[in-house]
Amino acid sequence: MKKFSSKTIKVKNSVKMTALSTRAIAANLILQVLDEGKSLSALIPEVQLSVKAQDLPLLQEICFGVCRVLPRLEQIIKRLVDKPLKGKTRIVHCLLLVGLYQLLYMRVPAHAAVDEVVNATKSLKSDSFRGLVNAVLRRFLREQDEILAIIDKNWQTLHPEWFVKKLKKAYPNWREIIEANNQKPPMWLRVNSQKNALETYRALLEEQGISAKTSHHPNALCLDIPIAVQKLPHFEEGAVTVQDLSAQWAATLLEPKMRSGSSMLVRHQAVRRPIF
Repeated sequence: MKKFSSKTIKVKNSVKMTALSTRAIAANLILQVLDEGKSLSALIPEVQLSVKAQDLPLLQEICFGVCRVLPRLEQIIKRLVDKPLKGKTRIVHCLLLVGLYQLLYMRVPAHAAVDEVVNATKSLKSDSFRGLVNAVLRRFLREQDEILAIIDKNWQTLHPEWFVKKLKKAYPNWREIIEANNQKPPMWLRVNSQKNALETYRALLEEQGISAKTSHHPNALCLDIPIAVQKLPHFEEGAVTVQDLSAQWAATLLEPKMRSGSSMLVRHQAVRRPIF
């Protein structure tokens, strides 16, 4: 399998975040996480104004997704690039992580995923990345089955070793727990029953081309494909909120009792019914 050399690549620095594409911003944030130990939860709010509202879910999906399956992506890059991308070339490494994640885990056509990541080198004003990024990603597409067969031969937990050891000691079915934990979380909505019935709001979603499934919970809907909250009908008016199903059940099953005049309020319980 042919590998690609990284020794001739140089990075141009001092690129303003506002000039970057979404993929380039994602690569920049991932670089800060990997090399500086920063948190995505702190980094993403800092760049929100540099990203279009409709692109923010994409940015979050790429960044959190890459970090979630990082060991697998790193192994793929090792098989395709002959020397580690260090120092100023680390941004190239992160661009490759972004590209590979899209090809493997997102519903983006392969040609579009490659083109977007290759074009991200231009928004970074680092056109010398273009050839390497394009060649590596396209070779992965051609040899994907062979590469994944080799890499996935040894089952990877995608979890810290210390955590896996604790799980093994505590739970006989630790593999099932790991596999479930590696799944992407669904986007659950809690419908405000004071504004709409569940099926009424589901119909509003369908009118917008948004498909969702019901559950046993009387106020819960699960989107087939996560979207930006700004695209949810009447989100700003409080018709619906984003809340995981387990949290919805907690409020329903616990049935917290509150006295009149209390200064503490459980928001979603209040949405379900008046408490005074």
